[in-house]
Amino acid sequence: MNISLYNGGMSESIRRLCFCGSIIAVIVCVTMPAPAQIPPHAGYNVEVPIIGDPGDLVSATHRITTQYPTFDGFGFSICNDPDELQPIDVEPGTALPTDAVGFFYNWYLEPGGAGLACILDGFGAVSLPIGVGHHITTVHYQVVGGTPDEDAMIDYCELADPASGGAVVYSNWLTHEGTTLLPELVIGFPQFKRGDGNADGVLDIADVIFGLSGLFTGGPWGVCQDSMDADDDGVVNIGDPIYTLMYLFTPGSIPPPSPFPQCGSDPTPDVLDCNQSTEGC
Repeated sequence: MNISLYNGGMSESIRRLCFCGSIIAVIVCVTMPAPAQIPPHAGYNVEVPIIGDPGDLVSATHRITTQYPTFDGFGFSICNDPDELQPIDVEPGTALPTDAVGFFYNWYLEPGGAGLACILDGFGAVSLPIGVGHHITTVHYQVVGGTPDEDAMIDYCELADPASGGAVVYSNWLTHEGTTLLPELVIGFPQFKRGDGNADGVLDIADVIFGLSGLFTGGPWGVCQDSMDADDDGVVNIGDPIYTLMYLFTPGSIPPPSPFPQCGSDPTPDVLDCNQSTEGC
């Protein structure tokens, strides 16, 4: 690096720009190992309803996060506190192809839970969107008790229909090309701050170092891949630490897309996911 870049006659903004450019040049030009590969992933999220007054109707929205392009079918089972909620209906989510749902769509309700089994197509897999947070099912409830304005007690579980003598079991699964997958189960929809890859609640140079470590030296990916995607292009790559460096050190640079600077969920469907909310979110 040319030491003349830091002489006292140069403005602070120019020094920052040169510093940023020098770092970027080093990042781009140094030969590094191939980036680590993130394995395909599938997960379920349920957005827990807020308890209202007795008699009110509330809903739990179930979403899928997937890096697989097609599914043959899926199932889920969700339990609730029967002293708070009474399940009354299950309906398909907006991400499901309506012409495929009719092939087989069977659901089960009891005071303490709801289950669903869905075969999307009997003649071949049906595409579901790749990405985070696609709506696959909604369970509707009637409030029967509990504390108003608090989250209802809901969790993933396994239910057996007693009318079948225990033969019909509802659980959480997906099938892809004939293989049954067990998705990760997450209560709530994780919140994060764009660019905060190390999940310490602050976007700074430490996030750049964290991202480079994950990409090129086998370092951890953290609890939220979405937060590492600083430019929100749906991929964690060298462009993300460069984007963050430009924002931090080049005046007038575009800040990271939403959610930033406040926490939030990812508004853009993509193949990345967020396993848990980051610090302060």
